[in-house]
Amino acid sequence: MSESDNINLDYRIKLIIVIILIIPLIFGFNKEFIFPSNISLVDLIIIILGIIFLLIFGILFLTPFFKTQHFEKMKKHEVVKAFINKNYKALYRSFLLSMIIDEMIFRFYIAGALIQYLEMINVIILSSIIFSIYHIYIWFVLKDIKIVCVYLVYTFLLGLLNAFILFHLGLIFCIVIHYLLVLMSYWKIYKLG
Repeated sequence: MSESDNINLDYRIKLIIVIILIIPLIFGFNKEFIFPSNISLVDLIIIILGIIFLLIFGILFLTPFFKTQHFEKMKKHEVVKAFINKNYKALYRSFLLSMIIDEMIFRFYIAGALIQYLEMINVIILSSIIFSIYHIYIWFVLKDIKIVCVYLVYTFLLGLLNAFILFHLGLIFCIVIHYLLVLMSYWKIYKLG
């Protein structure tokens, strides 16, 4: 199977997963988390500061932390590879679907279910821990402890922000913020590598 066939298969699988994840929405499951409207000025300031912090962490923190060998290993990542090969279609197809799947599973379903049993702060922390632990898979792809540590910290912080966003702005904003922040981080890795 060629690389092009693998990319198309990957895209189709992710599209099927997104469709399956959306089905419960049709029947009204957690519909209150699509576009919640209880946003205050304080909440908005927290969200803006969180985005700025993650931008600084995701873009500026990589420069002193990663060495040449880390950037070389990161070239194996599908998003960095898409930048290298100028395959921008992969960035708005397959990568976007990955962000939708992440947000549907970790925010919409896990945080949406936990909020029925726990206080919001506990849900935000617990869903962020689960989201971060999920990203241990990067060890099996890149086999570098430094990269894994950056992933775990960054995904935990992103999980905190996006769980907060879920309860104040809704799922759609979680997806947009996740996509843009992570895309900018990978773009910075591409530029530095």
